[in-house]
Amino acid sequence: MSATSTGNGIAYSGHRYAMSSAASAINPASALSEIYSGMHHVNLLSALSTQDAGELMAKFKTLASLLLNKNSIKVALNTIPESEERLLSVTSSFLNDLPGSCTSSPAPSLQNFQAADKKMHHVLPFPINFTSQSIPTVPYTHPDTAPLRVLGAVMSSKFLHPEIREKGGAYGGGAMAGSGTFTFYSYRDPKNLETFSVYRNSGEWAANVENISDQDVEEGQLRVFQKLDEPVQPGYRGLRQFLSGIQDQDFKEHRIRVKNVQKKDLIDVAQRYLVDPPVSGKTLIGPAQTGLEDFGWTTVKTQ
Repeated sequence: MSATSTGNGIAYSGHRYAMSSAASAINPASALSEIYSGMHHVNLLSALSTQDAGELMAKFKTLASLLLNKNSIKVALNTIPESEERLLSVTSSFLNDLPGSCTSSPAPSLQNFQAADKKMHHVLPFPINFTSQSIPTVPYTHPDTAPLRVLGAVMSSKFLHPEIREKGGAYGGGAMAGSGTFTFYSYRDPKNLETFSVYRNSGEWAANVENISDQDVEEGQLRVFQKLDEPVQPGYRGLRQFLSGIQDQDFKEHRIRVKNVQKKDLIDVAQRYLVDPPVSGKTLIGPAQTGLEDFGWTTVKTQ
C-alpha cells in the first residue's frame, strides 16, 4: 500500500486511526497494531517515500530475510475437500523453500510495556477532526467484558450520539469495549478538545442509576448480539481462534454473559472503569491547533 493511498484513507476512516493511536498508550496488543497499521505506520510510509531507492532496497532485503522464514510464519488454510490436497501440497512446497524450522515460537510482544497517559495530536490538512480516548479495562474472558460491551452500546445511543452528533455537529460518535480497552470516538467532528469533555462526562452519566433503564439495557444487548451473531463468511471461519486465541467455549461463555447482563452491572462497571480512570490514551487527528503543547499534548505533523 502506497503512502498516498494510506494517507487518503484517513479522511474516510480517521476515527479508526484515532482509536488505534489512543489504545496504543494503554494496551500492548494495541501498541503493536498501531506500529503495524496505525498512524505510526502512516508516518513511517511518508518518511520512506522520500528516501533513496537504493537504501530502501537494502531495507527490503533485510525485511525479507526476517519475514520469509519458517520461524516467522503462522499459516491458516481454509478450503473445501476437493481442493485440500492441492492446497496442502502448494503450501508445503512454499514453506519447504524457506529457511528456518517449523517450530512453535512466542508471539511478538512489547517487552516491559507500561500503560501511561498519552495525548497525541496528528496534524493533517482536514477541516474537521477525528478524536478518540481509550481507557484500560479487562481481557476478553473476564466477566466484566460483557457488561462493558453492553454499556458501550447503551452509552453510544443514549448519551454520546445526542451530545457528539446532535449537539456537537459531528457526523458520528460512540464507544465500544474491546479486549482490554474501552474506547470513545468521534467521526468528522468540528469540535476538538470539547469532545474529550463529553467522553469524561459520559462516565459520570453512566454511573448514575437514574440515567439507564431496563429497556436501554435490553436494546444494548440486542445491538451487541447483532455483532456476535452476524454471519461468518466461509473464508473467515476459524480465524477468531487463529488470530485472537479465542476458543469456541470462550465465545459461548461470553455470549451467555451478555445475555445475563443487568442494569446494576452497567452501573458497576461504569463506576469502576470509566469514572476517573488512572490512565488513558487520547488522540486528535485534524488541523493544527495552537497551544495544545501547553496542555501536555504531543504534536506530530503528518505529511
